[in-house]
Amino acid sequence: MDNLIGAVIGRYRVTDLLGEGGMSKVYKAVDTVLERFVAIKVLLPERQGKETFLSRFDREAKVLAQLNHPHIVKVLDYGQYQGMPYLVMEYISGTTLNKKYRTPIPWRQAFQLLLPIIRALESAHRIKVVHRDVKPSNIIINEVDQPMLTDFGVVKILEEEQGQALTMTGVGIGTPAYMSPEQGQGLEVDARSDIYSIGIVLFELITGEKPFVANTAVEVALKHLSESIPSLSTIIKDIPGPVEQLIRKAMAKKPEDRFQSMQALAYSMETILYSDLGDNRNAKRDHRNPSKIWVFILGITLLVIATGTFLLTRSTGYTQDKSTTTTPTTYTESGHLLITPSQVSKINPTQGHESPTQIIEKTPSTFVITPTNPLPTDTGIDGGVIDPKIASRLIEINRLEKISTVTLTWSPNSKWIFVGGSAGIAIINPDTFQQEYFLKTSEVVNSVTVSSNSQILTALTGRSILVWDIGTRKQIGSVNIQGSPMSITFLPDNETLAIATLDGKIYLVKIQTGEVIKTILGNYGGWCVSTSPDGKMIAMGTSQGALLWELPSGAWMPILTGQNDLVKSITFSPDSQYLATGSTDIIRIWEVKTGKEVISITLPSGFGGNINALAFSPDGKILLSGSDDFQLRLWNVEINTLLVTLKAHTSPINSVTFSPNGKYILSGASEGIIRLWGLP
Repeated sequence: MDNLIGAVIGRYRVTDLLGEGGMSKVYKAVDTVLERFVAIKVLLPERQGKETFLSRFDREAKVLAQLNHPHIVKVLDYGQYQGMPYLVMEYISGTTLNKKYRTPIPWRQAFQLLLPIIRALESAHRIKVVHRDVKPSNIIINEVDQPMLTDFGVVKILEEEQGQALTMTGVGIGTPAYMSPEQGQGLEVDARSDIYSIGIVLFELITGEKPFVANTAVEVALKHLSESIPSLSTIIKDIPGPVEQLIRKAMAKKPEDRFQSMQALAYSMETILYSDLGDNRNAKRDHRNPSKIWVFILGITLLVIATGTFLLTRSTGYTQDKSTTTTPTTYTESGHLLITPSQVSKINPTQGHESPTQIIEKTPSTFVITPTNPLPTDTGIDGGVIDPKIASRLIEINRLEKISTVTLTWSPNSKWIFVGGSAGIAIINPDTFQQEYFLKTSEVVNSVTVSSNSQILTALTGRSILVWDIGTRKQIGSVNIQGSPMSITFLPDNETLAIATLDGKIYLVKIQTGEVIKTILGNYGGWCVSTSPDGKMIAMGTSQGALLWELPSGAWMPILTGQNDLVKSITFSPDSQYLATGSTDIIRIWEVKTGKEVISITLPSGFGGNINALAFSPDGKILLSGSDDFQLRLWNVEINTLLVTLKAHTSPINSVTFSPNGKYILSGASEGIIRLWGLP
């Protein structure tokens, strides 16, 4: 099968062999249509005649197609080549966790590396999928040092009928060193088996050793079943007690004694991570005089605390609690770790940031929006925004197919709809709902934004931001950004772009010159960005919540606390008074002035995945959300009530927007259909 190098499989030209597993080989290939690299997993020839392996491979494709999380390698395509089933996945440039890091590493670093993977597994568990082979070699560290979980080839769908199980009784599937006791016995497993594997990986990262080692797989499985967990403190000195306690709980022999969900494990890890517990820096031993070192550290710490307290008090009015009493760290029955307020340290996203670069202040222009004729003229809408009282009557009134939608927006002057997808930007006439122009790009369009005067269109493709003149539909420039740009938005001056990157930066760039006039640094990877309509604030959704800064100074605004989840959608209210954020299953609305959370909306039980898109109605009364469960939801934010759920899409919804006059709703999904909603 090595002769597949050079072969053309559908639209993919194979270039290299990346690796080989127990049931497949993985090749690097070029997508000849989109001109990008992909990874192709092909079933080994010796397995093709075995029905169980063919079934397992086929099921992997279907399961992976349901997984949509930023830290899970995405499935792109599926098919057969000369009788061989293959799976096409996104190609991740990087190396595996076990090759990237030389263990042992500090426990804080280990926690930070695995938390995104735990959140990814949490997302998979919500749709009843267990990975069953979590190990360092199945975690890829990409080029921006973000972990990606791969190889769901041995997944087990929960609630699978006993008669349909592919695993024979007494046979465990996975890697013995990381398998739970029940998995090693060939018993039915659930999400808690993945929790056990995460505990093993944590143990190995922090100590540099696997907890159970033997000459044969059977011996290893027996040790998992009956042998006590080695003490971390005997391997790594000064390991904090709560860290060891957490790992031992994750590795409990009985599933009922472990954390009962990835969410509970993540919560406890984050609580410890942001506590005042010391780092295990002994992984690299310091043999200098410990007494002198601690005197020095104590002196520096007191100076920093004194200086920081003074500055915080002057700038924010914050007063530090003078109590120094601490209480022991304990677990609740649900598995959550409790740390008292005196143990929790403040997180300052601006710590270590670049010094601000002055932004040239400009007075935003005044824009007059002149709506065109209503889009289908027979909708019977009299005018004004959609009233919350009649929002439940919204129906799909038009659609446009064969456009795989990643992002979309309505021009402020109502003349055009711009839809970004896999091959470029479709320009839609909202009066006829027909495509009139198409701007071809060499890469997927991940984000589009239009200037407030409706003159300039920009699109994010790969690492480049392409710039067009809307009137002539000609490209007038491009901007290249280092790192991995994820989202773009205009500032109200119509001259400056804000670009959020996966390494946690926001670049403010002049589109005419490409000059970076300011770099704002956050603590975590940036996924989405939004500027307030009044131009005074900029917000970024990150892997650990949302961050907010003032403009033009770039000063961090200490609000939006209590967040731990990935924020993939973020938007300001039209009056700039509120900020809405969407994470895995919660929509939060924050009052910007006070920094207080005013509304928290938890999606219905059974929701799985992310809230990918949010949009306020022009009057600020309605919040629209689009999510991984294929559904649109309209919320009355004045009374915190779900008005209506719109069910029509058959794939995750990537983008939503209101028409500038507030009469219509537009939604786009990966299925390639744009849907227009209004009143009958």
